Amino acid sequence: MQALRQEGTESADALICSVSEATAVCAPTRIYEQPLSIPMYNATGQPAFPISRALLGQTGVLAVKDLRGVPVIAGYTPVGDFGLGLVAKTDVSTLYAPLREQLHLLALLVVGLVAAGTWALRSRVKPLLKTVVKEQQRVRTILDTSSDAFIAIDTEGRISDWNKEATRLFGWQESQALGRPLVELIIPPPHRAAHTANFAEFIRSGVGPVVNRRTEITGWHRDGYEIPVELSISSVETPAGHVANAFVRDIRERKAAQTRLEVSEGRLRAITDNLPVMISYIDRHERLQFLNRTFEQWTGIAVSGALGKPLLDVLGDDLYSQRAAHLQRALGGERIEFEVESQALGVQRYLQTVYVPDMETVDQAAGVYTLTTDVTALRLAERRMADLALSDSLTGLANRRRFDESLPEALARARRNRTGLALMFLDIDHFKGINDTFGHDAGDRVLVAFSGRLLASVRETDLVARFAGDEFVVLLEGLRAVEECEAVAQKFVLEARQVTHVDGEDLSVTTSIGIAYLSATGKSEPQRLLKLADQALYETKAKGRNGFTCRQDASAAKAAPSPHGWATLR
Repeated sequence: MQALRQEGTESADALICSVSEATAVCAPTRIYEQPLSIPMYNATGQPAFPISRALLGQTGVLAVKDLRGVPVIAGYTPVGDFGLGLVAKTDVSTLYAPLREQLHLLALLVVGLVAAGTWALRSRVKPLLKTVVKEQQRVRTILDTSSDAFIAIDTEGRISDWNKEATRLFGWQESQALGRPLVELIIPPPHRAAHTANFAEFIRSGVGPVVNRRTEITGWHRDGYEIPVELSISSVETPAGHVANAFVRDIRERKAAQTRLEVSEGRLRAITDNLPVMISYIDRHERLQFLNRTFEQWTGIAVSGALGKPLLDVLGDDLYSQRAAHLQRALGGERIEFEVESQALGVQRYLQTVYVPDMETVDQAAGVYTLTTDVTALRLAERRMADLALSDSLTGLANRRRFDESLPEALARARRNRTGLALMFLDIDHFKGINDTFGHDAGDRVLVAFSGRLLASVRETDLVARFAGDEFVVLLEGLRAVEECEAVAQKFVLEARQVTHVDGEDLSVTTSIGIAYLSATGKSEPQRLLKLADQALYETKAKGRNGFTCRQDASAAKAAPSPHGWATLR
């Protein structure tokens, strides 16, 4: 009898619990050192444990397995009107044999344990249970007001907790979900086999592909359609294995927003890729974060190979140096516009670029938006227009406007470089007779041929211009002596005589030239030099044409004829 008492004491335990919704909330015991939460019902809706029967107001004795999985003899009974239940149990291995002979000992033991439990309830357990119940209620309030669905799963894969958001998300009421296998309620049919296999491993080890991490998966609604959700699972180890607590977030709105954003970005990409401009975004570290297809077309560099890389590495030193100072100003908060001439893939382009700072704060730019337009055609057209405005349409020589702009510049260079300069006036002798006899088309061909010979007689740096009709002017710079300009004039008098073929006729023309020479020490104004050259031309004509007259303009003396004065070639 003494041995029986000792063994019964070692294996016996008492459990005091209250009920909260479908869960029994139990105080710590000798065997279970932490408060317990035990499901009231099994999958068939029947009381799951002796404590469930006690809390339902029943009294009796059962041979069952306890939470450890150990066979026990359990006596259960409600405790007065406290809303509590009491279970007293002992292991079958301890009592099974003796109980066959000493059944009255079991009754005495149960009565003693009930008495002890009642005393413990009144003195210590009841306040603890109130605290546990209060905490359970607080947690339940939090879960029921959570914007995430909360689902608890026991070791058999059945649902043991289900909050209001879970009902809204999946369509099952709490009473319909509790005790049901999770896999049947919210796992899409194609994924159920994989879930079952993974859950078996989870029960054993507490680990799995979705444990302790946020994962986007697909859930299954009661009405038979899939729901995109974000899942976070934690595991809790119990004597029977690991159980799972899952928070599930409805991400349908987020997915819809992502889809709208992707569609919008796709449209934007389609638009930017088909614009005839280069669009990019450069962050504060000068890394390329966005490029449209025009970048690849202009540079030959794949967009995928350039994104995320520093601008310097992508463009190289030469192209980067054209933009570096402007980029720094833009990153400092300025809106910058500039134009550069760049070459890539063997193509020379004039590029007009706008840098717009992306201001993260009042004084801090997160990066720079760039818009680059190819203005090559416009600049070339402007250049052609400028050339036309400064060129003679018949001969291609500079016109009078170009000459009027160039003469003051040439005089300034002559003073700065302390070199001589000569201005030559020329016309074709008796040109009116050519027009009257052979017509204006023939006269035009003579002018073109005369222009070509004139260009061939001077240096590339010398300016040759057509004033009007058969009047031409030549500006010679960098002269050291008057003899140099006279040699040019003499050469051209001979060149002008070459025969020109017009409509089967061989025409030979002559020219008269007037030269105004300004020495390296001389000073003169454009109009004075023009007047001096014009006077020299008329002197040549007065002396019989087909030659040249040179007059010098020196700051220390009045304009005077050159020592050679007049030259004619017959």
